Amino acid sequence: MPLAAFPVGYRNTTAKNKRVAYYKHCLQYNFLVQTTPMKNYNPKESIAFLIYDISRLLRKDFDSRVQPLGLTQAQWRAIAHIARMEGCSQATLADVLEIKPITLCRLLDKLENANLVERRPNPQDRRAVQIYISEQARPRLDQMKELALQTRNRAIHGLSEEEQKQLTTTLLKVKKNLSQDNH
Repeated sequence: MPLAAFPVGYRNTTAKNKRVAYYKHCLQYNFLVQTTPMKNYNPKESIAFLIYDISRLLRKDFDSRVQPLGLTQAQWRAIAHIARMEGCSQATLADVLEIKPITLCRLLDKLENANLVERRPNPQDRRAVQIYISEQARPRLDQMKELALQTRNRAIHGLSEEEQKQLTTTLLKVKKNLSQDNH
């Protein structure tokens, strides 16, 4: 392959690395070209970027509201997910939070020391534990729910009831499509 065929940034690497980098470059370019049905692709209107940006903005807004409760973002995210899936395993929770199990273990240690969560033995597997919200954490969880409602209301401000329902319905369809194992 002639040197000119490589993009400029790949010219100062070994031959094998050049081939790998070049093929990755081609795959990325082909992916963008082939998956973009519009002639004038605008990343600001990309569904994936919009969902990511909205998720980040929701977390940022909620984080500012929950700070007076003395919870870090990692802590409130863990508490919120545990409340959704009480009795889950640490492995499942780590997967949902997209963090490493060892990181979650340290986070759960802090939450357990603060009497916000409980680890209980799993009756089906004595090597595993299940995670629950503690009774002492329930009032704080209620406060978090109220703050989450404020964030939600800010996010949907100006949307009609019909638009809110349509948004929810559409997002549930997208989630279902991406949750299916068959491609």
